[in-house]
Parts: sequence; structure tokens; C-alpha cells
Amino acid sequence: MSTRQKILGLFLFLVFVYGISDAAVIINGKPTSLDIYDNNGEPYVSVKALAKALGAGIATDDQGNIKISTSSADGANQITGVAGSIGQTLFNGITRFTVNGVETADTDPFNYKLSEGRKFVLISVEIKNGSKKARQYGYTAHKITLVDDKGQLYTNDAMKQDVNWGYMVGITDLVPGGFIKGKFVFELPTESTPERIVFEPNPLMKEKAFRVNLREHD
Repeated sequence: MSTRQKILGLFLFLVFVYGISDAAVIINGKPTSLDIYDNNGEPYVSVKALAKALGAGIATDDQGNIKISTSSADGANQITGVAGSIGQTLFNGITRFTVNGVETADTDPFNYKLSEGRKFVLISVEIKNGSKKARQYGYTAHKITLVDDKGQLYTNDAMKQDVNWGYMVGITDLVPGGFIKGKFVFELPTESTPERIVFEPNPLMKEKAFRVNLREHD
């Protein structure tokens, strides 16, 4: 699919209510705060603001090209899942998932410091077996995608230990009701702010994903 087709596909999500003083952009039945601009009687919206509202990644390269990412993890073709925010325990019928907090660090537990302009972002989580049989969790059985305030996507599959996040969590067999705690660690530019994550408990089995808003007061 061409970039132009992807951009047109994004606009198919829109319903414009235009021509009245409180005109709005409505996406999937939900009004947004996007600004509508008049250009010779035609309604226009910012591509960047539109992509962000649709959960798509957007960036501009050195040649000035606008790149819009509509990956299955976050965008127009996003994975079906359960949505919530920090502190909420979400359930997809198999796994219970909670994001307990988000923090940043300049160095890791081994005193390794990132290059200037970079930071560690630590997503603290709890994963609980909500099914009726034992299941495996931990290590690299999962996939997590972080989206920052600029629409950039960062992907990780390595679950680290909760206290000493320099070490990974090994594959763990959890009985029904059993749980593990850990962290997913990302490297982001210092000026970037984490906005949301998409957590896939078991990508191979197509288990429903979790979508968590990391901006607690949004």
C-alpha cells in the first residue's frame, strides 16, 4: 500500500461536521479537539494532529517527507484489545495486566549511562494468569510497543526484573491466579514523553492486546 493510500485510509475514519460555529472532527463517533481550518470553503486539519488522534505514528525525515506508520501495533490497523490507564487491571479473558507506573533513569543498575540526549523509560507492570490452566509468561514471550508524544514507535519484548532491571525475568509457569511483576525498558530521546503502550501477551496465539494510556491525567 502506498503512503498516499495510507493517508487516504486515515481520512476514511473522519466524519466532518462543518459549516457551523462549533464544527468538530468526529472519529469513530467520538468528538475530538482537532482544529478545522477553512481554505476557500474546504475544511482542513493538521496531518500531524490527525495522525496522533488516530493513534498512528508520524515523523518527518531529512528530505521533508512525512512518514505515517499504521502498523498493527498502533494505528489504523491496530490490534483488537482492551484499553485502560495506569493503575487499572485489565482483563482480556486470559491474562490480567496492570501498568503500575512509569519512571525515567539516566543510568542502569550497572551504572551504564546513555549518551547525551537519551534516557531510560521504565514501565512497571504486573502480569497475572487469569485462565483456568497454567500458562507461561516472562522472558521474551511478549511484545510491547511504546508510543511517544511525537508519534514515534519503540518496540521491546524483553521483560526485566522489577527491582534489579538489569536482569531479565526468566520463562515462568504461572498457575491460575499466579502473577509476576517486572519492567519493560526503553531508550528514548530526553525531550520525548511516553504517551501509551500496546502490550501483546502472546503474539503467536493472537491473544487480545492491552492498550494503556500513560498520561494519567489525560
